[in-house]
Amino acid sequence: MHDVTEGVARYDMAVIITQLINDKYFTLIVGELVPIETPVWQLYIALRKIVDICCAKTIQSECSHLLDQIVAEHNRLYLLLSGSNLKPKFHMLTHYGRLLIKNGPLILTSCIRFEAKHKILKAFANSIPCRINLGHTLANKIQLQMASRYLTMSGLGPFVHFLAQQIKLY
Repeated sequence: MHDVTEGVARYDMAVIITQLINDKYFTLIVGELVPIETPVWQLYIALRKIVDICCAKTIQSECSHLLDQIVAEHNRLYLLLSGSNLKPKFHMLTHYGRLLIKNGPLILTSCIRFEAKHKILKAFANSIPCRINLGHTLANKIQLQMASRYLTMSGLGPFVHFLAQQIKLY
């Protein structure tokens, strides 16, 4: 999550959009006006391929070699077009092919669901005046909140409600 969408993609898109506007291909973002062989458009295509492979829920192990090649080409194009050095996030991409072989689809190793709880836990932590065993206090608060949701069935869709009836949770 942090390496691609909040890291590399942010840097790439700044270079891509600036270059395309400077080359007068458009003043609004319209991809059909950009010739495919334009180097900056090739950088964009490489980024899209990286994101597609990283977000695939099922993928063949042979795609790890393809990902390595795309990342190498992407990093080469970024260096050429941006005129700056590679950031650490770009280096992290070079390991994704090996991680794909070792762990399977990369999207399944994402921490985005944990990040969703982070904001809630931060708000709870800021409202609790005592800092003694804060982790334990936050864990209890989250568990009580989830137990309350399950007992009241608030915010749970009909599918979960149907399963609860089948299993006789209440």
